[in-house]
Amino acid sequence: ANITVIDTVSPNALCRNVDVYLDNNGQVTVPSDSIDNGSNDACGIARMTVTPDQFDCSDRALGQPFNRPGTHTVTLEVEDVNGNISSCTAQVTVYDERDPLASCRNLTIQLDANGQASITVADVDFGSSDNCGIWTKSLTKTTFNCSNVGVNPINLIVTDSSSNVGICGSLITVEDNIAPTAIAQDLTVYLDSTGYASIDVNDVDNGSFDNCGIDTMYISRPNKAVSRVEFDCADPHTNPNIVILTVVDVNGNVGTDTSYVTVIDSIKPWITAADVTACNDPGVCDAAVSVVATADDNCAIAVTSYSISLVPDYGSPSVVSGSGLDASGTYPVGTHTVTFYAQDEHGNSNTEVITVTINDCEKPVISNCPANQVLNNVPGDCYQTASWQEPTAADNCCLQSFVSSSSDPSLNINKLAGYAFAT
Repeated sequence: ANITVIDTVSPNALCRNVDVYLDNNGQVTVPSDSIDNGSNDACGIARMTVTPDQFDCSDRALGQPFNRPGTHTVTLEVEDVNGNISSCTAQVTVYDERDPLASCRNLTIQLDANGQASITVADVDFGSSDNCGIWTKSLTKTTFNCSNVGVNPINLIVTDSSSNVGICGSLITVEDNIAPTAIAQDLTVYLDSTGYASIDVNDVDNGSFDNCGIDTMYISRPNKAVSRVEFDCADPHTNPNIVILTVVDVNGNVGTDTSYVTVIDSIKPWITAADVTACNDPGVCDAAVSVVATADDNCAIAVTSYSISLVPDYGSPSVVSGSGLDASGTYPVGTHTVTFYAQDEHGNSNTEVITVTINDCEKPVISNCPANQVLNNVPGDCYQTASWQEPTAADNCCLQSFVSSSSDPSLNINKLAGYAFAT
């Protein structure tokens, strides 16, 4: 007889719950042996399959704000060698624990006129990626100012929806390439009594400014020593004189502006002269006298002259002029005025007026005076007639009068003579 042995006993399918993790492509395959928890069969197991066994990012567990558990039920089917099949179910929880791949690039930025600059994620991100997609990107610093000039390290933080975080570093170089705004004002300066004037940078600056702050300011003159701030007598001839204001900011940027400086010499020359008083030279009605003035100026004397107004006591007035400051010469008896004039190289002028007085200090001379006479009276009478030759008189200037007179008007005298003579 034939005996047929039949296996009708299903395998003993045993399952266990498992956690699985998405790969770099956001996918995961669940193998049967990961679910199998010791399934067995008396005759042996031919195959085991899991359904479903493929999961991707849409299946993963998500926390806040999504609140998705990511747990899925799978079936493990076990078939023995005789075709008997049994199954069990298990819970598969899908996780994404792969951090995003953060990729950064370095950046150079320029401060604006207000000393500010800002960047965005897009400026730094250099193609960051994630297996399931990026949820957020952020930078640890996005705004910069003058205090950040130089290299600033920052981080790009990339977060996916599974709260995995990827970080990369970027170097942000902040530059200030804006030159200061130099503002110079025009000036008028006056030479002092020594012929000099000076200015400093505070005189020229009229509110220069910079986005990050000014470090230094100085002034200079073209073709002259740097920072020369003095002017002298040569400068009024070249008005207006150019002065350059240079402003350097804290980051080395340089700005310039031009100031036009007008240099003025307003100081008049000063003349020194003294009145002259003298007596006539002997025997003449005038005198040779020294009449000299001196002139000085904070710069240079260009023109000097004099004008003499002669007013003689005997004669007609007249005017004599000449160049220089030496008005010496022969002055007639009288009171005269001498006006000295000086003009400097910049047109300033001054005058000084003195008086030259020549006095007639010489008395008239009387000549041929008669000798004394002693006469006897006319016999029988009480008088006698006396006679003499009239004397003469002369003067170095002009004889105004010559008078002879008797000491006794009652005497009978010759009208051509007298007892006493006077002028």
